[in-house]
Amino acid sequence: MSVLQEAVAAFEAGDAARAIRLLTPLIGQRGDSRPALLLGEAARAVQDWQALEAAAHWLLALDPASIRALVWQGDRLWALDDQRQAGRFYAAALNRADGQAVPPALGGELDRISQRMAELTARLIAFVDAWLTRHGQPPEARSERVTRSIRILAGQEEGARLLQRPTLHFMPGLPQISWYETAGMDWVPKVEALTDAIRAELLQVMADDAAFAPYIETDASGPARDFQGLGNNPDWGAFYFWKDGTADEANLARCPAVAEALSYVPQPRLAGRMPTAMFSRLKPGTHIPPHHGMLNARLIAHLPLIVPQDCAMRVGSETRPWVEGKLCLFDDSVEHEAWNHSTETRVVLLFDVARPELSADEYEAIRLCFEAVDAYQ
Repeated sequence: MSVLQEAVAAFEAGDAARAIRLLTPLIGQRGDSRPALLLGEAARAVQDWQALEAAAHWLLALDPASIRALVWQGDRLWALDDQRQAGRFYAAALNRADGQAVPPALGGELDRISQRMAELTARLIAFVDAWLTRHGQPPEARSERVTRSIRILAGQEEGARLLQRPTLHFMPGLPQISWYETAGMDWVPKVEALTDAIRAELLQVMADDAAFAPYIETDASGPARDFQGLGNNPDWGAFYFWKDGTADEANLARCPAVAEALSYVPQPRLAGRMPTAMFSRLKPGTHIPPHHGMLNARLIAHLPLIVPQDCAMRVGSETRPWVEGKLCLFDDSVEHEAWNHSTETRVVLLFDVARPELSADEYEAIRLCFEAVDAYQ
């Protein structure tokens, strides 16, 4: 009798612990999913969360899109009282199952985690509402846009998203503009005038290829993100001046012309998320697939610095090439993609820009919403 057959017999006889002992030495050694599936079911039966995590990792190594493994990771984290992290795995499982035909047993699992996600959302929204009230933004003081954004976050309102489909937070009532024209923005000529000085700083940075980190960095604690091969891939690289709301003082000191340019920009401030500013590098042959940004409460600017032929970007339905020294501004919550079909490297200075349509009070409300989300557990 094989080890797998022994483990099956033990599990069917009600001895899940013995099945786990038999299967654990096999982790990662087999090319089929049966041992991983059995280990996961046995681990859930006796609430052995360490074995369940091992089974999930094993199954994801065989099938990175495994819905069952994502559910297991969510269940493990839920049992360990990390409900926020559990929600990330549950959401990934539901997203991957969307539109797919799933077995009845797995369908029941998805119904169960959908209920858990609804519970999590209701608790989170109540917490966000109380947090805003406690910090001087009670319901009666909020703009209609802020009120609706909270309802959309809670799933109580779908929102007329049209072109904008941000992945994290949607602020309704903002104009649906893919590319913004920069005429009349007084800070734009000041930034463009520094193009040559910024390019000289860029060339010094580019002398050290290792200075650029992959733009898509996988979070080992969450669901995997491949992003069509760009996960942890330096072909789409970043040299940061600001990252997720935190300044890189050493890099800013290294590039004073960049620091001066950014001082002219109306940058949105959102702790842990904005602003971001960086040299964004696309190596030859790199294609950034269509995607949406995380929120529509900002715009993205590119100051093109090195632009070979056959490089362009599509935002919404309109494709534009980059022109060195000519700043372009767009809404990244609209579907967009970019490509470098040349044999040379393309680099732009990329940075966040505050939306001119949003008031200071609305930005403060958004900041408080995310502060509440970060504080909630």
